[in-house]
Amino acid sequence: MKDDLCSVLVNSCDKYEDAWYPFFELLKKYWYDCPFKFYLNTESKNYEHKGIDLTVINGCHCSIITEKWGERLKKCLKKIDSPYVILLLDDFFMQKEVLEDELESCITMMENDYEIIVIYFKNIHIGKTNYESNGKYNIINENRKYKLNLQAGLWRKADLETLISDDDSPWSFEENGHFRISSPSKKFLCSRAGSHTNIKNCVFPYLTARNLGFGIWNGKWLWNNEKLFRKNGIKVDDIKMERFSKIDLFCHYFFRLKEKTIAPFKIFIK
Repeated sequence: MKDDLCSVLVNSCDKYEDAWYPFFELLKKYWYDCPFKFYLNTESKNYEHKGIDLTVINGCHCSIITEKWGERLKKCLKKIDSPYVILLLDDFFMQKEVLEDELESCITMMENDYEIIVIYFKNIHIGKTNYESNGKYNIINENRKYKLNLQAGLWRKADLETLISDDDSPWSFEENGHFRISSPSKKFLCSRAGSHTNIKNCVFPYLTARNLGFGIWNGKWLWNNEKLFRKNGIKVDDIKMERFSKIDLFCHYFFRLKEKTIAPFKIFIK
């Protein structure tokens, strides 16, 4: 596979720099012979990682950060030359080997079918049908929120650029981005394998269900991250981010349930 055909873009921000070292250490372990160049998108900080061919793209070189998420991501994509880009987020902490042969198969699929805009490497749970050319994948045919998704995916870079609004946040991209899909013939594919809680047969095997305690949620560092790093021999120094424990999650769900239970009766309270 040509190494200039695809790039890996890790979308991040200065606030989440605690995640960078363990993220790239895990990626180096579980994708040790990656042929592609890596890019890190963040506002103003610089970063290097031993053993990784990494270019940092800064959206802002000043002390006051004004660029919005969407504007910064679009500018970053314009600086990448490859026709395909694998989009990852900074807290997708790998737990098993990347399935390189399957990834190569996905790139070949996109080379052979120019209507494919993206292949997501997890099962996206909205309306879909089988992709006849490859039974491991589905076509997302329901045009609704989360058809544009920030789970790990292989994107046709030029199409991704057109689908991002300068004013986007990550949430508006996923919830409103489907309104920007202009052609019904364009194909959005997702793997039939993998979910937020299951990494079996996943091209990029990471877990995102918040109750499992891996990654970052709501800007906070989840409780099982260090356990994963220790298991993989990764030493992480002091974490600056606010931590979020299992007890915090229980309290979060408890107060949400309490609010939902009380809400219908608030009309009677004067």
